[in-house]
Amino acid sequence: MLSSSYTPSYYRWIILFGFSLLTFSSASLWITFAPCLYIFMKYYSITATHVNILSTVYMIIYPMILFPSIKFFDKYGIRNGIIFGAFLNTLGSLIRFLGSLSQTMSGYWMIFIGQSIAAIAQVFMLGIPPKLANIWFNEFGEQNFATSIGVTANNAGIAVGFLLSPWLIKEETFKYDIPKYLLLQFGFCSLIYLFLVFTFKSAPGSFHKPFLLLSISYGMVTGGQYALSTLLAQLILPSTVGFLGFMLVISGMIGSLIVGAYLDYTLAYKKSCHEVVDEITSTGILNSFAQIWGILLISLMDSMENLNNNTKFPMELSTWFLFVIVFGGESDIDFIEEILVD
Repeated sequence: MLSSSYTPSYYRWIILFGFSLLTFSSASLWITFAPCLYIFMKYYSITATHVNILSTVYMIIYPMILFPSIKFFDKYGIRNGIIFGAFLNTLGSLIRFLGSLSQTMSGYWMIFIGQSIAAIAQVFMLGIPPKLANIWFNEFGEQNFATSIGVTANNAGIAVGFLLSPWLIKEETFKYDIPKYLLLQFGFCSLIYLFLVFTFKSAPGSFHKPFLLLSISYGMVTGGQYALSTLLAQLILPSTVGFLGFMLVISGMIGSLIVGAYLDYTLAYKKSCHEVVDEITSTGILNSFAQIWGILLISLMDSMENLNNNTKFPMELSTWFLFVIVFGGESDIDFIEEILVD
């Protein structure tokens, strides 16, 4: 552990880098199975729903664990919260690997347990970027840019996960590829955990109507992204899932960084969100709405596939439904902006 008596100015980037690696790994664990839906169905002799639940469990657990995690941070501090999340992330990846060694339902349920533990770990990461930025970057006026990096790192994990799963797990050799890939993920998570243990350290109420509307809108749009990511293999040709999933996520990453820098320059974020008193709580609520909307959309879209009469594209009805929801979420954001400006 580095001494806390003096912290050089560049150390804030080490802190942000370590956290970014952690949230990157968490996101890549989440999206491991969706791009290779049919391969995992064959590997464990399970249905598409069994594979989809490995993604949905993240959305189920987040709202349930959010407020206990906030209490954990309040009691033990941001460093212990991050280290605990990294430990759970590593433990979950280990159990997932052990589950990949058996092509039986017991192996699948071990995968599910590991995925659930990793989902708990995620709760100790998603709401952290604004708090971390406020602690380490406030003095330099870089809070929003640092926040955007932390958020973008999570999206980058999803994007890379979309690429790596189809790239490293092949139809011809999946029986050997799956354990190797999950072992690689475990090794990566272990290294991140050790890095955080030795480098990460702590720093040298109620919401109004616009914030509630913002939470709903954010949940609709981000939940739509979760649903699209989870069900992508059912919406398009399997051979293109990884690349299109990668492009889906990567396309928003540059914009996220630009917006973060813009908000630091204009101070627009402070002007519009001055009534939000705690970064972890407010960000956690936004993410909870996203998880809830994700669960609803995945469940409804999966069910709509059986109702569609279009045999060439069974997910046509689901796709139109997702379009309407996301469009509605974007419209609500414009409405909120008008309220805040007034």
